[in-house]
Amino acid sequence: MPGNGSDIKSASAGPGAIVYEQFGSLNLFDPATGKSRAVTVTVPSDLPNVRPHFKKVENEVASANLSPSGARGVFEAHGEILTVPGEKGDVRNLTNTPGTMERDPAWSPDGKVGGVFL
Repeated sequence: MPGNGSDIKSASAGPGAIVYEQFGSLNLFDPATGKSRAVTVTVPSDLPNVRPHFKKVENEVASANLSPSGARGVFEAHGEILTVPGEKGDVRNLTNTPGTMERDPAWSPDGKVGGVFL
């Protein structure tokens, strides 16, 4: 087990390893090697609306602006700022901040310096 003198809250032995809790995290101790490693635990939520997911937002566009060259457009949709190509390319989410509402995107006058202003 770790030799740093920190308290271990609980431990349980299994075949070939000991799992223990220390400071709220789970760790796995291998007696054969004398080494510990953290165990990552992910608990899925029963609330599907708060899980990360993709959402079609074309019906939620609140404002739009065209770049000075006309090559890309910038849109506010569902609180995110997205740029969209005029012809070919990918939609880019510039903000990607769930829980925050970005509004009123605008291009810099030359379309280069500063890019999109939020």
